[in-house]
Amino acid sequence: MEPNKNIISRTIDNKELANLLTKCGDSLSDCVNFGSNLLEWMVKSKQQPDNHDIVLGAILRHFLEQIDAYSELLKISISEPCLNLIRTLLEEFINASYILQTDSEQRGKAFLYFLFLENIKFIDKHGTGTKNEREPNVTIETDDSLNSIKFIQPSDAIVARAKVMESIQSPSYANIHAEYIKCKSLNKNNILKWYSLFGGPKSIKALADVTGNSGLYEYFYRYASEFVHSTKIISNGIYPQGIGRIRMPFHAQFVCSFSLTLSFIHFKKYIDYYCKEKLMEYSNFYASLSNFHQ
Repeated sequence: MEPNKNIISRTIDNKELANLLTKCGDSLSDCVNFGSNLLEWMVKSKQQPDNHDIVLGAILRHFLEQIDAYSELLKISISEPCLNLIRTLLEEFINASYILQTDSEQRGKAFLYFLFLENIKFIDKHGTGTKNEREPNVTIETDDSLNSIKFIQPSDAIVARAKVMESIQSPSYANIHAEYIKCKSLNKNNILKWYSLFGGPKSIKALADVTGNSGLYEYFYRYASEFVHSTKIISNGIYPQGIGRIRMPFHAQFVCSFSLTLSFIHFKKYIDYYCKEKLMEYSNFYASLSNFHQ
């Protein structure tokens, strides 16, 4: 079946627009190219990486994958779905900023500790012979959307759970575990975040504030959230009754500008922390994109 051209066109007839979108995509590809080298420099800077190094490396890798997706999507005029990913990009930036700010190893451990807890929760939801398996499975069984799906527990789930519990209960996480128990008892009705331990902020907004990113949060995070929560899906004056066409590039400039801005700041933080000797490479990278960015 042919697409309804009033709703979607997969060709960009305007050559000037096509060239601009290609430039946007190429600039973001350059960010990913530099970031891939930065990731290797970071790894080589530490012979024995600590917990926070592992977390920061994983954040940088995921940060690059988000931008890599934007670089391809913008070239074909897909911009609005990028806004759903923008919020993830900003959260990763703020998380890394908090870990790099001070007490890096302790904050890295807190991040991993909460990841361990999520792994345990996921395993228990799908049954490991523990008492936790019954309630979640009842929820799944009574969900009409899932009544045709059979959830099969992996045969090694018990072993996997034991391995995660071994990490949680290890002496190296004793202070994190003790702080978690204390905070949990004081916040019984609230969802505890990894950054809330040791007197940390209680929300992503507060986390943005303490890392000096309140402006980024107010402008970018809130704007992108409207698309994540589908509260800004009706356009004005486009197609009948405010239903916009698919693949319209209205947000391409925003996505490209935001991604470049965040990449410049994000990469500089990593350079300063891990490999200051690569500052000239960073300066050359910044100079190569600054004119287009501005």
